[in-house]
Amino acid sequence: MKTVRDKIIKMLMDNPSNSDFSNKLIANFWFKEIIKSGADPKELSAFDLLNMIANYKLTSSETIRRTSADIQKEHKELRGKNYKKRQTTLQNKVRKELGYETN
Repeated sequence: MKTVRDKIIKMLMDNPSNSDFSNKLIANFWFKEIIKSGADPKELSAFDLLNMIANYKLTSSETIRRTSADIQKEHKELRGKNYKKRQTTLQNKVRKELGYETN
């Protein structure tokens, strides 16, 4: 049985755009879980989806997001195109707030 971590690693490797967009990764992860549960995602109502989330039938979105962030932190090759951009922007903001020169 694969762990959530194993599944996310595979999803990041198979579809690199999942690395940049947490919502896309979560949707794809849930899509696979819904299929595995025996339901047809195309026929599932919004009410049924919300019911599955509320009753812990789907992995928590926060678990998926945090696990993905941890994986990308450890494995540079699984980082998305926007990772470096986000990190640089955040670092420059902190440097400016601390009074350091940013170039």
